[in-house]
Amino acid sequence: VSGLTSAGLVLRLNGSSETVVPANATSFSFSETVAAGSNYTVTIAAQPTGQKCTLSNASGIAGAAVTDVTVSCVNGYTVGGTVTGYTGSNLVLRNTINGTPLDLVISASSTFTFPDLLVGGDTYSVSVANYPESPFQNCSIANGSGTIAAANITNVSITCTNVTLAFTAVTSNPGENAGAHAIALSLVGTTPRAGSVQVVISGGSATDTLDYTLAATTISWAALATPGNVVVNILDDVFNEGTETIQIS
Repeated sequence: VSGLTSAGLVLRLNGSSETVVPANATSFSFSETVAAGSNYTVTIAAQPTGQKCTLSNASGIAGAAVTDVTVSCVNGYTVGGTVTGYTGSNLVLRNTINGTPLDLVISASSTFTFPDLLVGGDTYSVSVANYPESPFQNCSIANGSGTIAAANITNVSITCTNVTLAFTAVTSNPGENAGAHAIALSLVGTTPRAGSVQVVISGGSATDTLDYTLAATTISWAALATPGNVVVNILDDVFNEGTETIQIS
C-alpha cells in the first residue's frame, strides 16, 4: 500500500470477504484463504476519505501466497459550486469527468458538490442535464470546465431565471387574392425545451371559410429556436368588403 493517509479504505476479496485498511498502512491481508488453483479478485469496496485509490495485480489464480497486489492512493478533489435563482424542480446537473458523465439532482438554490473524487490531471465539464420545471427555467453556467490541479473546485456558478415567452404583435395587410399568406411571429425570450402553441382566430372582421382558412392550428419550435409562421389562406370571394382584419391569439 502506498500513499494512504486517510481512513476508510475497504478492500474486498472475491465479492465477499472484506478487510479495512487503516490510514498510513503499508500492507494488508485478508483473513479468508483461497485454495490453490482457484481464481481471486481484489476490488475496492470503499475509498478512503478525500483520497482515490487504484489497484494493480488485483486478479489471478492462486498458487502460493499472493503478495503482489498493490494499492496506490492519491489525494482526491471534488467539483462543486453554487446554484442561484432556482425556484422550480427537477434541475439535474451533469459533470463529465474524462469523458464519463455523472449526474447530480439539485433540490434548491444552494451550494452543491459532485460526490466523485478527481485526481490531478482529470478534466471536468459541468452542464445542465435537465432544466427546471414548474416553473420552467433557463440556467446558465460560469466556470464550468477545466483540469484538476491540486485543490477542490468550488467556483462553478449556476444561475437560473424564469422562462418568459411572448409573441410579438403583428400587423399584416394581404390583398384579397393573396392566396397562402404567412404571418410571421417572432418569439420573445428563449426556452431550453421544444414546444408548441395552439393558434386561434379570436376576433377580427374577416369571416372564416369565406375570407380565409387557417392552414395549421399549431406552430412549433425547437429548443432555443424561434417558431415558424402562422399561415392563413386568403380567399378571393365574390364580395368586395374592403379592409378586414384577422386577429390571432
